[in-house]
Amino acid sequence: MRKRIALSAAAGALVLLSASACDHERSGETTTSGAEIIPADDAVNRLTVRRCERENDCKNVGEGKRYEDNGNCEREVAHEIAAELRPAVCTYGVRGDRLEECMQTLRKEKCGNPMGTVSSLTTCRTGRICLH
Repeated sequence: MRKRIALSAAAGALVLLSASACDHERSGETTTSGAEIIPADDAVNRLTVRRCERENDCKNVGEGKRYEDNGNCEREVAHEIAAELRPAVCTYGVRGDRLEECMQTLRKEKCGNPMGTVSSLTTCRTGRICLH
């Protein structure tokens, strides 16, 4: 009888720990795998800054260029990325480790490569970086 009670108590504790780990994953702090969770809005901001840095480095910002100025770049790029990382797609945010990989890919992207959306880069696809 004591073994049965002890096993029941242990099983109940395991269920509670599992449930709290799942809730913790969705809370915006860390996943059960230890990866940091970045709110989608923060990811949009980080990617926007990095993308516009690339556009500046590639001489695509200025009069007569793709973006008239930095503000124009930030508005257009933020709008584009926010649409990609919308709540229906990134329900619980973005994995920090994968966002960093995406940012590194953006840093290394050559100016000669035409750039469409950020998610056109393999490491930046929403299915890879978003928590659903």
